[in-house]
Amino acid sequence: MFHYVKREVESVFVHRFSNDTMPWFNIIKNSSHYWVLSGLFLAYPLYHPQYSNTLSPTLVHAGVAVFLLAELGNGWAHIVLMNLRPAGTRQRGIPKGGLFNIVSCANYTYELLAWLAFSYFTHMLTGTLAAFDSCCILHQLKVLSGCPQHTCF
Repeated sequence: MFHYVKREVESVFVHRFSNDTMPWFNIIKNSSHYWVLSGLFLAYPLYHPQYSNTLSPTLVHAGVAVFLLAELGNGWAHIVLMNLRPAGTRQRGIPKGGLFNIVSCANYTYELLAWLAFSYFTHMLTGTLAAFDSCCILHQLKVLSGCPQHTCF
């Protein structure tokens, strides 16, 4: 739930949308996509009466720590990207620092790491579907932006 609340807060306070780049309908469509995926593939199996996690508490805590660090990294990457685009303009700079020194799409790399950690600490294969969804988005970004193969992960 934390991931999705963070995403909604970022949509309101961090992301700078213009009607050309992100019409309001797309925000509703994208949010619905994530909430439906969350409900069907994550919440239902996680809260099902037969769900049980066989990991030791230490490994669960380690997975949660990686998840939270990846979520913080994702939020930081979004703030870096926001600061590259002055309000009211379509200009963008090149992000630097953190994972941006290694990959072009650090925000998606952090998100992928968060979903893999979630899948690990819950022992749910459906968490891997969320990671796969992030990979599909990354691939689409590479194709649409002409991003070199090695720089998006």
